[in-house]
Amino acid sequence: MSKAKILLAEDDVTMVSLLKTLLKMEGFDVVALHADADVPAAVRLEKPDVLFMDVHLYRQSGLEILEELR
Repeated sequence: MSKAKILLAEDDVTMVSLLKTLLKMEGFDVVALHADADVPAAVRLEKPDVLFMDVHLYRQSGLEILEELR
């Protein structure tokens, strides 16, 4: 059985490090994006099972990205 893939869109490097560590300890495959990454493009490319995304990203609004993904 393959690991569930989590795409992490967060601009706080400390939070990214903590979440990656904890999620990997629980057996997930974690892909973290850079703070100004194109999240919708990354979702199409990575095809994650789950997207963890901050509402207030560096230069983007998580809510606007969510609307675009819908």
